[in-house]
Amino acid sequence: MCIFTDEIQHVSSTRIFARMEGYKQALIYDMYLSTGDDTAMVLPIPVSLEKGGSPVEFVDLSGYAEVFDDLHDLFPQILDLSLGLSEDGDAEFLEVEQVGEFEASFVSNPSEFSRLDPRFRLSNLVLEKLPSYTDYGFVVFKLRKGASKIHPMAFWFKTRDVSKLFYPTVHVHDGSVHITEEFDHALYAQGSLLEHPGLGRTYGLVDSTNGLENREKLQKMVSKSKCIVSDDSEIYRQLLVGELPNKDTWFNLK
Repeated sequence: MCIFTDEIQHVSSTRIFARMEGYKQALIYDMYLSTGDDTAMVLPIPVSLEKGGSPVEFVDLSGYAEVFDDLHDLFPQILDLSLGLSEDGDAEFLEVEQVGEFEASFVSNPSEFSRLDPRFRLSNLVLEKLPSYTDYGFVVFKLRKGASKIHPMAFWFKTRDVSKLFYPTVHVHDGSVHITEEFDHALYAQGSLLEHPGLGRTYGLVDSTNGLENREKLQKMVSKSKCIVSDDSEIYRQLLVGELPNKDTWFNLK
């Protein structure tokens, strides 16, 4: 789910990459955003808090803004997206990290938003509309006002379900949760995937080829992505374009 703490003017060209490694899942997220004021983007994640240590590790990909361009180039160019460019004063604030151009933080559950820096807090009214996320954690990125193509946001998190890749694709852009929303998304998945139930030809998964040229491209991406992208398994792409059910996306792993 992509939630903004203030109403935004426009968001499009969302691209998300996911990969599982052991009990951790990686997510890379980028988009085109236009907003009149500073805002924060909140991504709920099915995090596990039972494995010890930090449940979220942010990764600075400010030096690899073209990661999704490189992923895009792995695939035959037969179908494209329309790529247009309440407060507790005595509570201790949660940690905020500088991750490239962003300030970022992790909130372990909805009640912890009161401990977040006031600039990042999500309205209780929005949280009340999302009862299915009461046991989720949240990563929060501070975004500056204006219109821009921001560099990718990336992190690993300890997932509660290693059999599925999770994509936060529910939209909350105006403080309301709508049954359907306009999608402009490219989802990339790396790993061994089962056939995704309910997908027809239009929204089917497309895999990159096993050609030597792609293998060499992937090898170069490993270090540039700080090992979030791997060169040991196939990459798949699913395009979500148009008016679609407003829900998160899961891919089953073998």
